[in-house]
Parts: sequence; structure tokens; C-alpha cells
Amino acid sequence: MPWKFIPTQREVRVKPGESALAFYTAENRSLKPITGMSTCNLAPLKVL
Repeated sequence: MPWKFIPTQREVRVKPGESALAFYTAENRSLKPITGMSTCNLAPLKVL
């Protein structure tokens, strides 16, 4: 996708079990309108 994503916060600190929101600014760099949808994808690199 010809989009540019920039987070609006440098970091978000969350304790286990808490919910949080992360905000981004998206810029469409193509000449056509594009619709997108964000989804949550969490996968720990290591499970203890």
C-alpha cells in the first residue's frame, strides 16, 4: 500500500490485563482514494 503511517505517541505503556489505544496518522501517497481498516495483531515473541 502506498501509505505512510506515523504514530501520534512515541510509546504507550500498558500493564498486563489493561486495555489501551494507539493512535496513528495515515497519509495516502497514491493518486486514488483508498479505504483501509486497522486490526489488532498481538503475538508474543517469547512465552514464559
